[in-house]
Amino acid sequence: MQAPADMILSLAPASSHSRRTSARRRAGAAVLMAALLAGCAQSAAPATPTGTAHVAWARPTLRADGTPLKELHGFRIRYGSSPQALYYKVEVAGPAASSWTVGDLTPGTWYFVVTAIDSGGLESAPSAMASKVIR
Repeated sequence: MQAPADMILSLAPASSHSRRTSARRRAGAAVLMAALLAGCAQSAAPATPTGTAHVAWARPTLRADGTPLKELHGFRIRYGSSPQALYYKVEVAGPAASSWTVGDLTPGTWYFVVTAIDSGGLESAPSAMASKVIR
């Protein structure tokens, strides 16, 4: 991590006639640098991914208009840590797929929906939302 430009310190003395002042600056800079490093060491580490969620669904057989769905290509799982923020997605290829395990989930509540994708790229409406708490 690089310090911001206004926090970069020089430890070189400005001139030979100001050794006492330079020594104080160096000592002060060393104390400040130690405080900055201690602050970095105490900052919270990001949560470590610890959990998985097994997502399962029933293969659709009909389109929304009631006609048979013959060219199913696969599925898309959207998920996130808020029902309004499903920012992550997994593409599951193959019409026979009926489940997937989503990994690397951090502790908290995760929300999931599944959509079907046909061979033309059309996506169905999302399934009912499901959730899982990762501890």
